[in-house]
Amino acid sequence: MNQKNFFKKYFIEIMVILFMGIIIIIMINMINKNRHYVASPQKPLSFSESEKETFDSEASEIDKSIFTRPKRSSETSQPKIKTTASRFEQIKTYLFQEADHPAVLPLDLSSEEQEKNAELKKSWKLSLDFLKEQKKGVDEEQKKCDEYQSQLNSLQPQIESLKPQKSSLEKEKAVKEQEINNLKQNDRKGNQDKIEKLQD
Repeated sequence: MNQKNFFKKYFIEIMVILFMGIIIIIMINMINKNRHYVASPQKPLSFSESEKETFDSEASEIDKSIFTRPKRSSETSQPKIKTTASRFEQIKTYLFQEADHPAVLPLDLSSEEQEKNAELKKSWKLSLDFLKEQKKGVDEEQKKCDEYQSQLNSLQPQIESLKPQKSSLEKEKAVKEQEINNLKQNDRKGNQDKIEKLQD
């Protein structure tokens, strides 16, 4: 009977201790596993002979390129993008011409480039329309705020004119409260006198 009461009384404490014990055991296992992985040496990667040779040759080329100064070549370097003379003239005239409108593009664009430009224009137009719609809402709210501000500004002189009345009314209130307190004290004294007379 006492054992049942003991377990009922200390059930929560027993559960907390068991839970903590399980956590400690799990942590010890994790630490031991980590030590095992750290202590066991890793096997070196195995390469075939051909892989070793290619790796060594690449490493030696990298070392040479880093530590040796490259020789100056007497030949002119080849451009990365090959352009024809006619294409070069088109680019040059496009770059140096003064266009009437800065958004004008050359007419000889590919269909893909024209589609991309059309998509960009469409997306920018949509974002511009969205911003215009947002601006309309902001403008409406600004008008409301301006109206409220004008109402407040028109009320400000009235508030200033009522401040002297407020101060005089506060003074009258203080005087009336003082009179009420005096009357209450007089009534209490009178009532106490009557009670004392009646008790005598």
